[in-house]
Amino acid sequence: MRTLTMSFKDLVSTISSNNDIPAGTVRKVAKALVESIKASVESGEDLKLPGLKIKTKVIPAREATETFKARPEMKRTVVKLYQANDRDAD
Repeated sequence: MRTLTMSFKDLVSTISSNNDIPAGTVRKVAKALVESIKASVESGEDLKLPGLKIKTKVIPAREATETFKARPEMKRTVVKLYQANDRDAD
């Protein structure tokens, strides 16, 4: 299976050309958006955007036992996509 990847530059270019917005402006807004999403994930705060929900679950660290190895704290982030008419989805 082939994985498709869009670079930040490609994203900026696409948004810029599709919306007639200067690439520099799109780049600044996109970087600010990425930093806000990153901060939300790092803090464990859920984030709802149009058609997108980002939920982060913090799994606490675990000390070693006879049965399990020690494990550091982990964060799992799930991104849910939904249709516009499902705006109030969980």
